[in-house]
Amino acid sequence: MPKASKTTTPISTLSQEQEAATPSRKPARSMIEIPREVLARISQGLEPTMTLVEILAADFNVLLASVCSKTSKAFPKLFTREDGEPMGVVERMKVSGKALHEVHGRKGILTFASHPSDIVRGWASYMIGHIPDLEIQEYLRHIRPFADDPHSGVREWAWMAIRPHIAHQLLPAILSLEPWTRESSPFLRRFAIESTRPRGVWCQHISALREEPEIALPLLENVSQDPTKYVQDSCANWLNDASKSRPNWVRTLCASWSTSPNAATQRICTRAMRTLHKANPLKSSSKASSQSGSRTSSERTGAIKGKPKSPQSSKSQASSKSSVSSKPPSQMRTPASNKLAEKTSQKGKAARKVPTRPVGKNTK
Repeated sequence: MPKASKTTTPISTLSQEQEAATPSRKPARSMIEIPREVLARISQGLEPTMTLVEILAADFNVLLASVCSKTSKAFPKLFTREDGEPMGVVERMKVSGKALHEVHGRKGILTFASHPSDIVRGWASYMIGHIPDLEIQEYLRHIRPFADDPHSGVREWAWMAIRPHIAHQLLPAILSLEPWTRESSPFLRRFAIESTRPRGVWCQHISALREEPEIALPLLENVSQDPTKYVQDSCANWLNDASKSRPNWVRTLCASWSTSPNAATQRICTRAMRTLHKANPLKSSSKASSQSGSRTSSERTGAIKGKPKSPQSSKSQASSKSSVSSKPPSQMRTPASNKLAEKTSQKGKAARKVPTRPVGKNTK
């Protein structure tokens, strides 16, 4: 079992100067749009990034040497894989946090927590993730300032940094995150949802939530009418994740929520069902039905009240087709055949029977 932390004081705080450090320039949407001098300042830790493209373009070797030459010298090939393949940005963030933690220890986190560079503050988040043997409440306490950081990039690194601990201590984590969904800060409310997504982005899945998403209902219910789109999108993405393994559960929950006239709830449900809406209706219903039959007792006994409507059985579909195709061909003529019969009748000739294919009957 993880050991309790000896301190309850949050590790990080962000200064007022740091909150106002947003550069007044045009954000770069592609590598070629980044001015050379801007990229140099980002790589030296003198200026924060404004887009993911700028984060990807930053030279982590230069940045680490500028921020902490001691760590850079201790790990000269930190960002080089043994197989020679380039590291992705998430892996670079992880190894940076680990190296800084090994050199500076837990006390060094405060040094980088208020750095002007958002990337460096992201490293500090990963330093917290590398602290061993904490209870989840302590991880959340220390990551909280990063989860509420004014820079969106830092907020993303924050939940990624401690997501493995959330997955490992899932039930206590959900209990501890529930109050976050009632915070005044939309950043904290969103963190509680984004950090527990069953699938998520750039992270490992949480298998327990893929199989039993109802475990996180205390979090989801609290943000089902959230007024902020930033939180709404996270909630909708959470449910969209769940729909890929538990489609009927998501259908039932959204059906329950949709009875509310709240515009935020309606928006969440629409976005949550996007994958199910794209799927073939008959195929989706068939899969959902088979999955529903093998679900846990917690769902069947009412984790969400009300049972989803079962799709039309193949037997009823067959009888429906039979009732259509049982009519004689003479009563099922196409418009073209009826027109032809009318013309021949007007000429005083006997109406010719035109063979037609019965509606709904497939030929082999």
